[in-house]
Amino acid sequence: MNDDINELIERQWEELHTAYKPTDFQGE
Repeated sequence: MNDDINELIERQWEELHTAYKPTDFQGE
């Protein structure tokens, strides 16, 4: 029902991860 919102959030998260690139999540 909220596909648009979900897509927006996913894009936002992707941008955040790309901007910060947390090495902790990559297991160093």
